[in-house]
Amino acid sequence: MITKRKPLDKCRDNTLIRVVRNTKTAAKRDAAKTILLSRHEGLIRVQASGKTNYDDLLQEGRIGILQAIDTFDLAQDVKFSTWAYHKIRGRITSALYDVTAPARRARKVLFFPTTKSEDGPDIFERSVDADEQQSFDVADMMALLTDTEKTVLKQRFWGEKTYKDIGHDLDCSHTRIWTIERQALAKLRKVVV
Repeated sequence: MITKRKPLDKCRDNTLIRVVRNTKTAAKRDAAKTILLSRHEGLIRVQASGKTNYDDLLQEGRIGILQAIDTFDLAQDVKFSTWAYHKIRGRITSALYDVTAPARRARKVLFFPTTKSEDGPDIFERSVDADEQQSFDVADMMALLTDTEKTVLKQRFWGEKTYKDIGHDLDCSHTRIWTIERQALAKLRKVVV
């Protein structure tokens, strides 16, 4: 039998936020935050559903609720769930675009290791079979890319710049930089795979 959930109560949320802000006991504050998190878990699940890295996005949504608790203005005539929804959405969107973080080391190692081969140039190696190794010269692969794509990849992976920083340098939006990076990596994957 399916039971209907009670709608979120504005007064209950406001009371819990007052407890978080005014209680000196850490245990009571943490309990109130936990209750608020569990009451608004559905907002997080709705925003994170259908997207990659679901568990990571749930965590980002929980951080968004904690930010909402800290920044919510009780004097305004707004439901906490409305305020929290926008904070959750902002955190999840930011995590999806990864605008503020430089390229991760794992991606750098996966696509462009900077190890020197015996011949001298940097190489990209991947296993083809258990017995066979196939290597790719990065210089030859980079020749397939446009100058803009080369610049974006070099600044993103070797310079460890954010999409915003590269966009500022090239006078375009961070979304455009993200698109250029994806297109360049797709070209390189066609050669490797």
